[in-house]
Amino acid sequence: MSDIGNKEIFAKNLSFYMDKKKVDRYQLCDDLDFKYSTLCEWLSAKKYPRIDKIEKLANYFDIPKSSLIEEHSTTVENSAVDDVDIRRIQRAKMNMQEDVWERFMTIAKASFPDYFSDDYVDEDTDE
Repeated sequence: MSDIGNKEIFAKNLSFYMDKKKVDRYQLCDDLDFKYSTLCEWLSAKKYPRIDKIEKLANYFDIPKSSLIEEHSTTVENSAVDDVDIRRIQRAKMNMQEDVWERFMTIAKASFPDYFSDDYVDEDTDE
């Protein structure tokens, strides 16, 4: 665990999910009926939101509340994944709109059904 505080963790995570969803501050405030100044204070780590606001944000981004309030040790840029192709796929997923990602996965699953089946076992890892 690092020395980063709760407000900073929340600010970093909120910014990440706003970028991922491609929503700016004005749109988020409009969509969730938040005060712009309050959102700015959250994003600058000056204040921390109440749990009802965290829940509203989590529902908006379709993520668990923990994704907003807990520190995440890995991102695409600092991931421990050594495989460059895996990092590219992770980065693509972060940057794609949800419908584009779903199309990508549909194509991948149709093209390589054996690797996407629920009972697939990687013989190298026995998983």
